[in-house]
Amino acid sequence: MFILPSIAGIMPDSPTVIKDWNIPRNIELADPQFFIQQNVDILIGAEVFFNIMSVGQIKLGPYMPLLQKTLFGWIVSGKYASNSKSINCNSLVATLENNDVNTDANLHELVKNFWQIESVETNSNKLTEEELSCERFFKSTVQRSSSGKIIVKLPFKRHFSELGSSRQIAEKRFLSLERRLNSNSNLKEEYSKFLEEYLRLDHMELVSKHDERLLYYLPHHCVLKPHSSTTKLRFVFDGSYATTSGLSLNDILMIGIPAQEDLYSILLRFRFYKYGLKADICKMYKQFLLDESNAYYQCILWRNNSSEEIQTFKLKTVTYCTFAASYLATKSLVHLATLNAEMYPKGAQKILKDMYVDDLISGADSFEEMSNIKGEVETILASANIVSTSPTKYKTKKMVLKQQAFPRQLFDPIGLINPVVVRSKIFLQRLWLLKLDWDESIPTELHTEWENFRRGLHLLDQLSIPRFVKYNKSAQVELHGFCDASSKVYGCCIYLRCIDPDGTMHVNLLTAKSKIAPIKTQSIPRLELLNQILGVEINEIFLWSDSEIALSWISAHPSTWTVFFANRVSQIQQLIENYKWLHVNAKANAADILSRGSNVSELINSTWFIGPDFLRKTNDYWPMQKVKSVQSITLEKRATLTSQKCDTTHSQVKSVIIILLLCYTTVQYDFKNLR
Repeated sequence: MFILPSIAGIMPDSPTVIKDWNIPRNIELADPQFFIQQNVDILIGAEVFFNIMSVGQIKLGPYMPLLQKTLFGWIVSGKYASNSKSINCNSLVATLENNDVNTDANLHELVKNFWQIESVETNSNKLTEEELSCERFFKSTVQRSSSGKIIVKLPFKRHFSELGSSRQIAEKRFLSLERRLNSNSNLKEEYSKFLEEYLRLDHMELVSKHDERLLYYLPHHCVLKPHSSTTKLRFVFDGSYATTSGLSLNDILMIGIPAQEDLYSILLRFRFYKYGLKADICKMYKQFLLDESNAYYQCILWRNNSSEEIQTFKLKTVTYCTFAASYLATKSLVHLATLNAEMYPKGAQKILKDMYVDDLISGADSFEEMSNIKGEVETILASANIVSTSPTKYKTKKMVLKQQAFPRQLFDPIGLINPVVVRSKIFLQRLWLLKLDWDESIPTELHTEWENFRRGLHLLDQLSIPRFVKYNKSAQVELHGFCDASSKVYGCCIYLRCIDPDGTMHVNLLTAKSKIAPIKTQSIPRLELLNQILGVEINEIFLWSDSEIALSWISAHPSTWTVFFANRVSQIQQLIENYKWLHVNAKANAADILSRGSNVSELINSTWFIGPDFLRKTNDYWPMQKVKSVQSITLEKRATLTSQKCDTTHSQVKSVIIILLLCYTTVQYDFKNLR
């Protein structure tokens, strides 16, 4: 992980005069006060940055910055010629407080760190004092209305009196929004309908602007999603804009802890049900009321016509702009399920374990059981008046990066098409290593390779992956984990092998994980060792690798190796005490396609989804080769070193330490959760 002393300093570092910039009045800026010195709230990572870019760019003139359209509005970027004799460097994202990053070369090196493996701390069940405080606060303040609705309070970590005035800034933001809406009649109509629905559903209420209880105003705007099949216009409230005291509403709120299970575990369980059940909660956040005294922290300004007086409304439900919104909504669902656990045990259990935000992803082994579960879930939700539905030319580096967004758009959390995503990531890393300028043409060879890969993506529509893994309680169940590594990628895949009482065998891909190898080259055996960590954390029964060297490392006594590797080997040996590492030849290693990546056509014609042939045979036919003792390994062996050599060794394994820690925490799956 690349660690900075702080996200950034005050931005910009000096007041910026923009009166001569001629910014069009009909556009909405993501930050209308970008020219005023303020603290930076968040640093946007590279994996998110390109997702927020939209088509649209306006050049303000020579030696002037440009306007770039994003999902949050228009942003200002670039350099400009100031009348001041002093030299100022300004960035709309962050200013790194480090004098060593002032050159293009050093900046390139800084960004390159995004390709190196990040260090991730192991998850801990121990809650922080703030998290414990948030839990206690929720339990002591949650209520039910006379109609059964759940009522919650905002969990403050700082006293609300620390908030300054917010009305004046909110009004300026509203007038800017109004000009935009007045220039687009269709947009204004959609915007007005949204707020009219808020009023009709009693989700907001008109209040007097002279009410002394008005404590915080939420600026609001919209994001257009013309290609969405459901919501074309997304309403956005801003709970992070600072008041005159420099603090925003979000600054004084506790965030809380995740109240639901992770999506990865929920999706894996979903594959074990013979019949699937899918439903979602309509407008989930709005299903939970905010205590009346807290609603005054969620005030907005609105009027239907510019000739009318600006009116003030308070939002009466949990609002998705606040940092605590997700916690309050999901925790309320958990609270509701807990209250009904005795009367409706099956439905309550499904809400507790198979809900992800507002989606129920569950199932059962019979239609009758599924019908009972559906009825209990609906009854529990109805007790709180919650509504659910059951759904039935040449290429430049910049142009490739725009198309590169497809792996994230696929959203494959359990890794079923991981080899395809890996191929695109390998390509992007190769492109990055060329150190091309953003608008520089890429080499013809890479251009051809990328076009061939991209054209094959339409074949994804032909993929049909069975959801049900043919698991039944009477079958003998085995987990088989395969791992492999190349100089580019390391990863593992897990297969479920079910043997019915009559001897019929079913083998299905359950999940897969992979990581692009760090830009700094590592030895192949070292990368193989990392995969042992990846596989171990999933708690399989049979663990397969085609690397005799790596298997030899983990079979030897930890004292054989240097301190770092001794610790890792010891960790592996403890975790797999009751399991076996087995050697498989490279051709039969199911993870081989994962370590090199594939296009869609190759994936369709492979055995990726059903595993190697030998898993559908009895154990007598398994290629269980005995691991040979490797005596010639010197790279990681313990030795008496001089001070200089110690420094060199430490430098060599520094990035390996980071990789191992990441692998240790990347795949956290417990088979017991599936039962």
